[in-house]
Amino acid sequence: MSTVALPELRHSRSLRKLPDQEIRLRRTPRLLTLPSNCPSPKNPNILTPTPSLHFIDNQLLPSRAQHHKNALKESLPKPFSISQEHRAKLSTNSYGVSKAYAVITHPGLVRNYNEDRACISINMLKKQSNSDKSLPKCSYFSIFDGHGGSSCADFLRNNLHQYIIQEESFPSNPKQAIEKACSKAEQEFMKRAQGEVVDSSGSCCIFALFVGDMCYVANVGDSRAILSCERGSKVKALSRDHKPSDEVEKCRIIDAGGSLYQTPFGYNKFGPVRVNPGRLSVSRTFGDIEAKIPSMGGIPNVISSVPEIMSFKITDEYDFIILGSDGIFDQLTNKEIITQAWRADCWESENIHHRCGAAVESIIQLAFERRATDNLTTMMIALKGFKKAAKSRLRHRITPVV
Repeated sequence: MSTVALPELRHSRSLRKLPDQEIRLRRTPRLLTLPSNCPSPKNPNILTPTPSLHFIDNQLLPSRAQHHKNALKESLPKPFSISQEHRAKLSTNSYGVSKAYAVITHPGLVRNYNEDRACISINMLKKQSNSDKSLPKCSYFSIFDGHGGSSCADFLRNNLHQYIIQEESFPSNPKQAIEKACSKAEQEFMKRAQGEVVDSSGSCCIFALFVGDMCYVANVGDSRAILSCERGSKVKALSRDHKPSDEVEKCRIIDAGGSLYQTPFGYNKFGPVRVNPGRLSVSRTFGDIEAKIPSMGGIPNVISSVPEIMSFKITDEYDFIILGSDGIFDQLTNKEIITQAWRADCWESENIHHRCGAAVESIIQLAFERRATDNLTTMMIALKGFKKAAKSRLRHRITPVV
């Protein structure tokens, strides 16, 4: 761990009017503890965010804050670097409607741990039917955003796709298979969570299941899926955030016996709306035993694990799908993410796999510039439209997002 002392502040006229005690408090250097992977001049691949730490301690800035911000502007690290261990993982071959894919996960600028998980399964079929050429090509792309520990996210990463394959209704009825598999995953994890050592972790989940030319997007929580259409000119949301502030979720929570609250601060309230029991800022998750089991103070069905599923047919006008944890979407809008993916600086190559990798890394870098502190995970699945753009080597031009 490293420590950095903030510089002593210069006096301003406004500070001279303050009591001596307050002036001394403001002038006293404060120590900030940094993650071990942050300031490392010996490693050029690691971020050096020392100047940007001034934004963490805004209360130390005097009234003429803009003057000090401008003085620091040129010393901010540009662009942010991604260390080699966190570089994107790329596909090498196409399969079915997924022409290429890439995924990247990063702990963020502050945390030294990552509770996000990702899983990709290609050629996803039952073992006994591998030789049946009449069955559609199936593939699975998923992100799990864990909280309170990573064990629930680990469990889902290792098992959820297997539960889908094991369902009798797969692949003939994918929606039914998804619903039953999610129910089984919740039951199995909750059994494990009530062992000798109670596991109170939980996880959100977003995944895209391709069956032939159909895509099924299932969502539990506040991770998100979006679709780029017609070379980025249109952006479609493929999921709905399961937040307690959402009117549909609010009614469901209250009907199940739960309640909502925000942290009080004097006569006001601040922070996200949370669910009681559980104190969660999301309304659907896997796990979270303390919110669901009566013996631990929970109420069944207040925090739900039932997925919301959207299905559609893949057509030539669809470019790619982006999946991401809330760490990405808390910093960037849907439009900004699609725009950033198209602007990725790998257009000198016709290799669609390299372009996917450049796109997801570019999205992460933009989140860094917005001072993202949460774990960050994003995945891109290239479809027919993006492959055509790669072959024609047409660089897409989009009006910059304001």
